[in-house]
Amino acid sequence: MSDELSFLDEDDTPEEKQDGERWKVLVVDDEEEILEVTRMALGDFSFKGKGLELYCASTSNQAKKYLEEHSNIILVLLDIVMEEDDTGLNMVKHIRNDLNNFEVRIVLRTGQPGYAPEREVIVEYDINDYKEKHELTAQKLFTTVVSAIRSYSDLMEMKKITSDKERLNSELNIAREIQFSVMPSNFPLFPERNEFDVLAHIKPANEVGGDFYDIFLIDENKVCIFVGDVSGKGIGAAMFMMTCKTLLRRELKEHKDPAIALKQVNQFLFEEKTNVFATIFVAILDFDTNELLFSNAAHNPPLLISKDNNVEFMEIPPGYPLTMFYESEYSNMKSSFNKGDYLFIYTDGVTEAMNPKGDLYSETRLKETMVNLNKASLNILHEGLLHEVSLFSNTAKQSDDITILSLKVN
Repeated sequence: MSDELSFLDEDDTPEEKQDGERWKVLVVDDEEEILEVTRMALGDFSFKGKGLELYCASTSNQAKKYLEEHSNIILVLLDIVMEEDDTGLNMVKHIRNDLNNFEVRIVLRTGQPGYAPEREVIVEYDINDYKEKHELTAQKLFTTVVSAIRSYSDLMEMKKITSDKERLNSELNIAREIQFSVMPSNFPLFPERNEFDVLAHIKPANEVGGDFYDIFLIDENKVCIFVGDVSGKGIGAAMFMMTCKTLLRRELKEHKDPAIALKQVNQFLFEEKTNVFATIFVAILDFDTNELLFSNAAHNPPLLISKDNNVEFMEIPPGYPLTMFYESEYSNMKSSFNKGDYLFIYTDGVTEAMNPKGDLYSETRLKETMVNLNKASLNILHEGLLHEVSLFSNTAKQSDDITILSLKVN
């Protein structure tokens, strides 16, 4: 492409293919001599491999027409005094207020020495420079245009970044709302059932996290709970989490078997060729037999708090995270679950919470905290633990999602 200057008068229209290929500058002046001098001075202008598309207007109406037709004009060289003494300033007001164009750079020019707008006017209407016409030699015109291009480019980049950030924040807010809408939160979930109490809390590290949980009745005598942790954060992790949660709930209701459900969900997700994985602990409590049936996909071992105040990490079956291997097998284990017992499930956002020194909260601290909070109500248990983790972390930023879920048999 040639970098030669294109001259466009009032009745000329640039070819559509050139739109965006040249820096567009509008010169507004009622003196034809000034327009011609500007054309000549900028005739060989080239910056960053692009020439100029120069629009010349001798009246304010012509200038307004160009501005309305070409939103990507980067600079207006504007005479202050034309049809009226205030024509130039009214044109500035039109650009900023009527067209809402705050990106185009505006340089005022006057041929009358000593005639300059007040400082308040320059600031209020974002006038970027003021020159007397005799100052604008060919070199100074070149410098003025280059400075305007750089300023305009910076503004457009900032506008893009701001727009991208606003769009991302909007998407994150929507994803967050969707994420939390699919997890039960209106506790107590089953106010008509007095056989058990259940409670869950989730605290994402970012706007949208990868932790998830679910609590639901499989039938009149069985309640199912699971807690999962998806690798990664943000929208991708949240979308994977919702898919995983939906599939797992469906398989558990169909098979009533945690190991089978994990295997089915793992194979489905593996075939989707996802680049994230999830750890999950799943349990089904049968109130008729007081038996807890559970399976595990590489999740942290839950704590079992017995009615006689004993707090221990549960022995759990081995199992790979979901989506790591298609052939992954999962097994079940059983445990008696008596009245007064608590089951406490958590994600590693608890044990791996870090303080400013880099120390981890650890399983040891978790167990000690649960011993101290033993026999408390579920609300006090959860609030106490979250408070202790917060105190431990102090000023350190939360690096991972925190999810806790407790089940108590009454």
